[in-house]
Parts: sequence; structure tokens; C-alpha cells
Amino acid sequence: MTNNAKYTSQITTVSRSLVFALFFLTYFPVRALSANTHCAENALPNPVEKSKMKELPLTILPVTEDNGLPMVFFISGDGGWIKTDKAVSKLLNEHGMPVVGLNALKYFWKGKTPDGSAAEFSKIISHYMQHWNRHSFILVGYSFGASVVPFIATRLNEQLKSSLKGVYCFSPEEKGNFKIRLSDFLYRKYGGKYKVLPELKKITRVTPVCAFGKGEDKNIRKHFLPSSGLRIVILPGKHHYDDKFARVANVILNDFQVN
Repeated sequence: MTNNAKYTSQITTVSRSLVFALFFLTYFPVRALSANTHCAENALPNPVEKSKMKELPLTILPVTEDNGLPMVFFISGDGGWIKTDKAVSKLLNEHGMPVVGLNALKYFWKGKTPDGSAAEFSKIISHYMQHWNRHSFILVGYSFGASVVPFIATRLNEQLKSSLKGVYCFSPEEKGNFKIRLSDFLYRKYGGKYKVLPELKKITRVTPVCAFGKGEDKNIRKHFLPSSGLRIVILPGKHHYDDKFARVANVILNDFQVN
């Protein structure tokens, strides 16, 4: 590598670091990770649990009509609750599905474990199912969240497992993580230590759905096949599906005969 090439590489790395630092300072308030959290006033009856729930980075999208559709628990990508996550959850909500959205960037900034996350999410799901008088729910994950969702589904208690009506993983990785890593932002190197496919195979009450953009990395897609007991859906575009968010939402809505 020439001196000029090395110099250019160093500049690129520094630039990425500066961009991330500015992003971090802008995105995370100094006070707490929960500054933009939206949570219903009527939380769990236990005051301690109520306080903990209010600290979680949740976006709550209720519906006014009791239409019998399942509640959605949606885990975002590692960029946080932004474009794709917002658009898809908004469409699901507009079609009658109440949504509890988790900002993965904030929640997983400090490392978590599958067991710990599943225990915490189970309390959230149980609360909002009761609060909204819903008898079923689905798990939805995008990107980073898609690689987390299978580990939540397999760790639910029996009562919640019987209420689970769908597991939807949009653009999962071969391996997932329970911690946001700087390298994912700076160098676009993804992956973790938790193998996603074996966990998906443990889900037997419903058929997990894995969706990918047609232009996404085929080296990742090749690990997820119908022969593994999955339903595979190919969407337009790459990781953001050419912004065809209605197509993404319809993967879920069509399963529940929602027009």
C-alpha cells in the first residue's frame, strides 16, 4: 500500500469515528437512555416494575378498536427506531395491530443476555396484552432485531408461547449479538456469537418467517432455507427493501387476512 493510500485509509477511519461520535452525542441525551421513551401511564402494578418499564426505550402505538388482531412486539435494527422500523410498525398499526417497539440501539448499548432480555420482554408483552385486552401476539425483528427475536421466542414461558402467533425476522444475520458494537457502525462488520438458524429450528408452534431483500448478501441468505422449517420471503431491493415498506408489512398482514 502506498503512503497516500495509507493516509487516505487513516483519514477514512478518523472520519467514521468523528461521525459516530457526533451521532452518539446527538442521539443519546446525557440524562438517560430513556429520554424519548413512550410508555402508557397504566403500567405493571408493582411500583418497581412500573419504574423499570418507564426507563425502557419503547415506542407505544395503541389502537382504538378491539379487532382481535395480535399485538406486535417489534425489535428494531442497530440504528435505533428509525426509517424502516418506524414505517413498517406504522403500517401495521394503521391496519389495526397495536405495537410495542423496542429501540435496539439504546437497549442493547450495554450488553444483555438472551435469558435476561427474554425475561424483561416477557413482562412487557404480558402487560400490554392485558392492558389492550389482546389474547395473542407476534414477534417481529429487523436486521439486528431479527437476529435477536428467535432467542426470545424460545425463552418465553409456556403461557406466552401458547399466545405466540408468529415470528418474523426481516434480514437476520447468520449469527446474532446482544450488544451493539462500534465496529458494526464504523466498519460494517456484522455478526455475533449466537447462531440464529439453530435457534429458529427450536421454534415449533409457528413457522418462522425470514425475509430478505433480493439484493442482499447471498452468503447470508444461503443459510436460511425452507428445508430448515422456515418460510422464506424475498422482497425488493437490498437491506431497506427499496423503501417498499407496504410490501414488508404485507408479509405479516397477509397472514392475518388484513387488507
